[in-house]
Amino acid sequence: MNMLKSLFKPRWQHQDEQVRESAILALDEQQDEEAIIQVASTDPVIALRQLAISRLSQFRGLQALLQKNASPEYWLLVASRIITLFPDKSDYLIEQFNQKVLPDSKDQPWGKGNAILVLLKQSDSLLIAPFLLSSDDTAVLSEVVIKAKPLDLKLKALDKISTLPVLQSLLKQVTHKQVIQSIRSKIKQEKSIEEAISSQRKQADKIATALQKLSVQHWDSQFEVKVQSLLKQWNAIEENHRQHRAVDFQQARAASQVILDSRQQEIQQLKQAEEASQIQIELSTQLSALRDEIYSQSLDSSDSVSDAYHLIDKNWRQMSGDYSPAKNICDIYFKAKEELFNALSFWQIFSDMRESFSQLIQKLAIGGRVTLADLKQTEIQEEESKIDETVDCEKLSKGLTQWRRLYRQLNWPEKQSCPSEMLSWQKTVTKLEDKVVRYEAEQKKKSAKINQKLRIMEKHLANKNLIAANKLTNHIQFQTEKLQGRFKKSIEGKLEKLQPELDELRDWHAFATTPKKEMLCEQMEALIKVSMEPLALAEQVGKIQEQWHELIASDSNADQAFWDRFKAASDQAYLPCLEYYAGQDKIKADNLKQCLNLCDEVKLFIASCDWDNVDWKACDKKVNQLFSEWKQYTPIPANEKKSILNRFNRLIEPLKNRINEQKKLNLDARVELVSKAAKLNVIEDVESAVSQAKKLQQQWSQCGLTFVKSDREQWSLFRAEIDNVFARRKENKQEHLNQLQLNYSQMVQVVEKIQQLTQLDDELLQPSYTDYKTLREQWSDELELPKNKTRALSGEFRKVCDSYEKNYAGLESRRQKRVLEATYQLVNQVEKIEEDFLSGKSIDLSDITKKCEEGTFYAESGQILLQRLSALKNPEGLPMSDVNRQALENLVLKAEIMLGLESPEKWKSQRMKMQLEKLQQGLVSQQEEKNLREAALKFYQNWIAIGLINAEERKELGIRLKSVLKKAGL
Repeated sequence: MNMLKSLFKPRWQHQDEQVRESAILALDEQQDEEAIIQVASTDPVIALRQLAISRLSQFRGLQALLQKNASPEYWLLVASRIITLFPDKSDYLIEQFNQKVLPDSKDQPWGKGNAILVLLKQSDSLLIAPFLLSSDDTAVLSEVVIKAKPLDLKLKALDKISTLPVLQSLLKQVTHKQVIQSIRSKIKQEKSIEEAISSQRKQADKIATALQKLSVQHWDSQFEVKVQSLLKQWNAIEENHRQHRAVDFQQARAASQVILDSRQQEIQQLKQAEEASQIQIELSTQLSALRDEIYSQSLDSSDSVSDAYHLIDKNWRQMSGDYSPAKNICDIYFKAKEELFNALSFWQIFSDMRESFSQLIQKLAIGGRVTLADLKQTEIQEEESKIDETVDCEKLSKGLTQWRRLYRQLNWPEKQSCPSEMLSWQKTVTKLEDKVVRYEAEQKKKSAKINQKLRIMEKHLANKNLIAANKLTNHIQFQTEKLQGRFKKSIEGKLEKLQPELDELRDWHAFATTPKKEMLCEQMEALIKVSMEPLALAEQVGKIQEQWHELIASDSNADQAFWDRFKAASDQAYLPCLEYYAGQDKIKADNLKQCLNLCDEVKLFIASCDWDNVDWKACDKKVNQLFSEWKQYTPIPANEKKSILNRFNRLIEPLKNRINEQKKLNLDARVELVSKAAKLNVIEDVESAVSQAKKLQQQWSQCGLTFVKSDREQWSLFRAEIDNVFARRKENKQEHLNQLQLNYSQMVQVVEKIQQLTQLDDELLQPSYTDYKTLREQWSDELELPKNKTRALSGEFRKVCDSYEKNYAGLESRRQKRVLEATYQLVNQVEKIEEDFLSGKSIDLSDITKKCEEGTFYAESGQILLQRLSALKNPEGLPMSDVNRQALENLVLKAEIMLGLESPEKWKSQRMKMQLEKLQQGLVSQQEEKNLREAALKFYQNWIAIGLINAEERKELGIRLKSVLKKAGL
């Protein structure tokens, strides 16, 4: 059976490696997954195991394989396949790695040191670095720092170490210059952290001690500030650095709080005492105000003051019982209280005497003909100045004397305001006293004038002047009727004594005037027959009539017969004058008619006007025209002149007043516009002020007619204010232009400075980005610039910014280019040394070794070249040049396949074979296809790892590799 099994073993279990390799390639993952897993787990040839692993693409199978393999090398091989196919499974792989490697137990076949050595030998840093750096074990990380070849892996592991002794130990073990510098920097940083921690602990000690000292001191003005300051400083310290003094600090804080609470109680008590004092001051102020009120204001009653007084006094007694008031407050209060009490006592006396005052004032009012309404008046009306002749002034005077006696009995203080009722009574009494005084004065004045006339009459009687004596007699008798009492009786007695002398003079005068009357009648009759001009005739008739009136003026008892004769002659003589005046009357009548027509025209004009839409300018012109026409129509009848003028004025005045009112409104509107124009000069927004000024100008032009002189004055003021506004706009416009030019200059400077940064070499360009950002932020598209320069300057700014950013963005590519150039040069030097070595020449490796150690090269190129140089020191273990040549040929061929470059004709068959193998194995990396540059660099790194090849052969292959690098953009 066993023989049978051995005869029918699967080809993938065949003894021949080539058979097994072909069989593995023929296996299907879907049907032969277990077989592939078994080959990958058990095949003795590592290459076949690796081939089997490459045939798996499902995570389930790779996971099962991962669990079976305990060897670090194979486990990492499987993990590399998983991470290639499933990048998202990196966390899972790290977890599995930590379970297998880090725990030091007998169940784990891996040793920690062995696992780390295995990992460090791997070339796939994308896979290995996460495993090594996933641990926080200081020993593991230290091993990585010491033994790892990639510099970036060393530095990443070093970043996770923060223990100072470990860092100091590493400083003695590592030899890489950059790592040593990083360790020293970390040591310095950790020491700085330790110093900071120590400083914070010392600060905590200092604060706690200070608060303890403060908690046993007495209160001062800075106590609370000091406590709060220490508390703030304490809270600023991290909790774990102040924990050792936390108890001391809290105890001192509690003791300090006791002092603060005690002080707060004292402040509260002082505050309450101060509030009580304020209330006492307010009460004393209220009582003083109450006293001032009753002294200065006329009140209807003292009840409200009395009630307020008792309420204030009650509150005072209550507050004084709790807190003793200050002496000055007491003095103010009790002084006001005493004065207020005295004032209220007078009010009590007035209340007792009020009825007596009321009855007496009513009697006085009735005796003086004063109504009850008069008692409430505050001023004497104009018609009251007329004295009532029926008033018995003597009786009224006695009543006023009684009033004054009663008022003296009241004895009201002068500095205290009287009750409002008493003031009203006093006004009534004053009115009555004025009436009595005026009545007495008028009677005396009239009596004096009549006595003066009597003395003149005595002189006329002595001079036998009957005309004057008659006139004075009639006048004296008329004026005597206006007198009363003793004044009238006195004048009547004096007039009675002069009457006999007057009668005798009248008799003699009548005897003397009869001849003169007859002569005047004859003169008037003679004018009837005389031919004279009407106006001259009228003048002569007038003169004779005046002489007649003088004769009859001396004696009112003239002869009627003489008067009839004189009157008939006067009428006959005046007939020619009447005809003349009739013609004049016609002219006056026509003028009167025209004036009446003008009045009707005014009336019609007023009625026809639409007062809601009036052309005031035309209206004013019409009024002026009416006045001009009125002046043309003169003379007019004297008896109609006043009435017609009044009628015209009554009609025209309202119209004229309306026009003047409109002119006044328009003038007020102009004054208002001037005021608004003046306010424009305080508006900061000049353009808004100019816009409003234009509107005001338009409003000014729309204002109607007004008074000419006032209009000129207001226009002058308005024009000055508007000119100021436009002058400000002109000034602001110039300032704006200046600001635009300044903005332009600033932005030009920004562009020039960015242009200068653009021209910097790479060494200075790297740190200049902050300056560029600052300059870029200084540029503002919102900043206003001259319109004719904005577009050009903005374009220049974008151009220099694009130039700088493009230049800055190329830093890394140029750096890589320099690094690659340096790498190319170093590789050429190493190849030259290897050529000398192969030709048997003596070689000196010291200079080139130093360059490889200290220079900056692509990735790990320096380390790789050091390995090539180190291999020259042991020629026995060097690989054959044919092997190296074949490896370089395969490498170049793979690169050409990946980048799609043509290969030389002699390589076509081998290229085809390699492409088929890759298709069968499914080993074409999608990542390499996507990033040809990185793939090309990796090929170049593998290229420089292979040395000791014939110069001509390397040259031929190097030409092909350069084509690859050029196609990748290197």
